Amino acid sequence: MISKIRPHSHQKSLSLPIFGSIIEEYVQWCQRTGYSIESIRSSLKHSKKIVRFFRRHGIKSTDDLSQTSFETAWNYFHKQETHIASSIGRFQKFFAQTHKLAISPPSPRGLIESEIYSYQLYLTKVRGLSKNTTLSYGKRIFELLEYIDYKRRPVLNLKKIEGFICFKAEKLKSVSLKGVINALRNFLKYKYEKGFLSARLHLQVEIPRIYKLEKPPRALPWETVVKFLQSFNRNTRQGLRDYTILFLVATYGLRANEVASITLDDIDWKLKTLTIEQKKTNRQLILPLTDIVCKVIIKYLKKGRPNHHSFRELFLTERAPIRPIRSNTVSNIFRHQIPRSGLDIPFKGAHCLRHSSAVNLLRSGVSLKAIGDLLGHADSRSTTGYLSLNLDDLRSVSLSVPKDILTPVRLSEKKYYYSQKGGLEKKDFTKYSFLQPTRECLLTKDLHSYIQLKKSLGQKFEGDASVLHSLDFFLRNNYPFLKDLTAEIFNQWCTTFSHVSPITKRQRMMSVRNFCLYRYRINSRIFVPDMLSFPKAGQRISPYIFSDVEIGRLMGATQHLISCGTPIGPQTFRITLILLYTTGLRKGELLNLKLKDYNLNEKTLYIRDTKFKKSRIIPLEPSVNSELIKFLTLRDKLCFPMDMDSPMLCRRQKRLGFKSYSPRRINAIFSSLCAGLRIFTSKGKTPRIHDLRHSFAINALLKWYNAGEDVQVKLPLLATYMGHVSINSTFYYLSFVDNLGIAASKRFEEKFGKIITTDGQIKQQ
Repeated sequence: MISKIRPHSHQKSLSLPIFGSIIEEYVQWCQRTGYSIESIRSSLKHSKKIVRFFRRHGIKSTDDLSQTSFETAWNYFHKQETHIASSIGRFQKFFAQTHKLAISPPSPRGLIESEIYSYQLYLTKVRGLSKNTTLSYGKRIFELLEYIDYKRRPVLNLKKIEGFICFKAEKLKSVSLKGVINALRNFLKYKYEKGFLSARLHLQVEIPRIYKLEKPPRALPWETVVKFLQSFNRNTRQGLRDYTILFLVATYGLRANEVASITLDDIDWKLKTLTIEQKKTNRQLILPLTDIVCKVIIKYLKKGRPNHHSFRELFLTERAPIRPIRSNTVSNIFRHQIPRSGLDIPFKGAHCLRHSSAVNLLRSGVSLKAIGDLLGHADSRSTTGYLSLNLDDLRSVSLSVPKDILTPVRLSEKKYYYSQKGGLEKKDFTKYSFLQPTRECLLTKDLHSYIQLKKSLGQKFEGDASVLHSLDFFLRNNYPFLKDLTAEIFNQWCTTFSHVSPITKRQRMMSVRNFCLYRYRINSRIFVPDMLSFPKAGQRISPYIFSDVEIGRLMGATQHLISCGTPIGPQTFRITLILLYTTGLRKGELLNLKLKDYNLNEKTLYIRDTKFKKSRIIPLEPSVNSELIKFLTLRDKLCFPMDMDSPMLCRRQKRLGFKSYSPRRINAIFSSLCAGLRIFTSKGKTPRIHDLRHSFAINALLKWYNAGEDVQVKLPLLATYMGHVSINSTFYYLSFVDNLGIAASKRFEEKFGKIITTDGQIKQQ
């Protein structure tokens, strides 16, 4: 065999000192494994240098070879000649499969290595975890022990562990950080059960807060998916294989590991079914094989799949050694094809094809239940996430713009703005150094550590941080030499915001109590406020539901606002009312909008990282989109900044230039409008601006009732449009008000009123 590959120099290879006796066997193994002739010739060419290296290290025969000797040779040539290192890897695989390589004695384990070894043994033998999970946990615990310098001081405490969590949070996202913390908690639990720890530290390490479906699904337009698949060169074996893989992903919405694990036995040609083993849900999914899918798979089996291997997996690697593909191969294929296709695809993973398939089915009229069954979702909430990209149906949720109703009224936003009394504001108290003594109180260091930890765990923590900074500001000015917080000092601090509502006061006191509980974990003598002394939470405020007429009056009254130096002020607040009422945006979501978030072609707004870190796309009703275009055109004429990072709602100040509106100013303007138009709640107060969001939800529901729509079907759309975590949150906005009750009663009477007679008897249908 070797004489055919190297007819002129095969004798030199056969006469090599170490490899000469096995070189013929090696060539036959390479051909069986699937290596090309060029790779075999390259190995034979490099064998002389490899033998020379082994002889310099005292190896005289194949019996002296070990795993360590191959690793040493690979490390040496990898730095100088990479192609020789590849040949060493092939020789090592050959010896490992056909000859028993001597296993070198393991090097003595250090303290950290011993800890990792015993922990991994526990995970395997006691917990029964897989090899990959055990290796992953061991790697993360090794990083922890290295970070806290466990070799020099083998002590585990909360401060060191939380310092490691903050260190990893700078590099990882919340989802990845959750995996690290799960490994830490498991390790601390193991140490406690073995008696190495006296306290249950694993219960005191907080898990990061992860919100499901934080961002819209990464879906491509279906036309782009079709063009992407057509860009593959199906005249080659590899191109045909890659096309078939991504074709199945796009057709059935398969995950990467699911398509990689398909075997020949999973295809039933008689029944025309494809069986998918879902590792994520441990379920078996049976999918129908369409005629198009059958043709694609048959063509691949005939022209693309190697036939001389005994593997039962459907998709195999193209390069030797021939073996089943892995799940990361699917994303690698997708990533490498993007520049070849010439398409503008922002995503780098093949999982976007799964999202694209689901959205395409949804836009084609397939029900959410059918899509969930096809994708193999265990929870229906996973399927409702695709509603956020169904722009046509979501656009029907938006309300139309009411007509302006001009009312003779004189308003002054300046008067109402400066008459408002604000409570505790979100300030950076570290700026006021001239008001603070240079000495820090005892709580300052713990306070900063606590805030840093909470933010590292994925929480915004802005409101609580503001409350804690105000406490620190109070203590450093009144008790600079304070040893610790006491009940008396805590009560004195509570009197500084006695003017706020009981709900707000309770929230601020709870923020401090949680901080005290954080310190209590280490020192049980720390003061912790008693919740029984806190104000009662009270009942939720009943929202004021605006009608189209009242919104029209408010819109008409905006032209009477005093602009206070901002020439576009009245028009800005008019578009504010329109967007809040017709789309149900939260006040903060509107104020955070930038010009880049408006898509003129699709007539949508992109809402970024709002409550629960959720992002969503808001389709606008045509009349709302027209009003927004008019506003932006006027803004451009008045020379307001039009760069993409500029805020959607901004005002001009004499000295500071252009600045976005503050929540307090928006509240004051809205109050002035309601007071000027004599719009008050049942308690004689002006409505809140957040009541516009309630009004949107109720009026959207009434619109569907009046149109005869099935409200149960529409509720998921409303929940998606408003950015709720689940449909259960939407029910809060659907309080049973009078108009809604009348509409529901009317619908009930139309459907079932004729069944029940006046004497209470049920008619037979």
